[in-house]
Amino acid sequence: AAKTAKTGVRVIDGKTAAEVDVGTKFVTTAQMNALNDAITAAESVKASATQQVQINSATATLNTAVQAFSSAIVVGTKAIGGAGGGTGGAPPSTREEIVTRNPDGSTTTTVTDTETSATTATTRYPGGAELEMTTDESGKREITAHIPPGERQSVIIPGQELTPGTVAVIVHEDGTRQVVVLYVPTEEGLRITLDASARIELVDNSKEF
Repeated sequence: AAKTAKTGVRVIDGKTAAEVDVGTKFVTTAQMNALNDAITAAESVKASATQQVQINSATATLNTAVQAFSSAIVVGTKAIGGAGGGTGGAPPSTREEIVTRNPDGSTTTTVTDTETSATTATTRYPGGAELEMTTDESGKREITAHIPPGERQSVIIPGQELTPGTVAVIVHEDGTRQVVVLYVPTEEGLRITLDASARIELVDNSKEF
């Protein structure tokens, strides 16, 4: 889960959100190093610990580091292709943002590049979970669920392509895949329950398994 927190996050120093392309998640070098150091320390303790209390302490410290890292992530707001500064006037923005409040209390922010039709839809839930879906100009979609450390929460993956055999699959860092066991089809999409952050794919179970 700690390594998953870094998924899609870039390291950019000395820039504000307004200076970074819209939808780009970034942190500073120091913030990324802090998380990497915490991961390394936890792995070291796990490998050498002789008592469970040592592992518990290292896990708590790592969870705190992950939470601090997630809170530090900044999302760029600069329109792709936009010009900065100058006196000749900036070209029209290619960024369109729509914020939607959902019946379950979550909020979805959809950012669309009007030139390429690429979109990034980020849904934030009251409990702290977050679902990010990016769709490029070719229609390829990437889904990432961010779950607060140590918690089990649900997110809804919208999709008009859902069939009775549609399931959610976790794609692990080593390429292995695992079907999400806790899921419920709803009118809004597929509701899945996770206890850790993960990259997700929707698969037609009747065809793939």
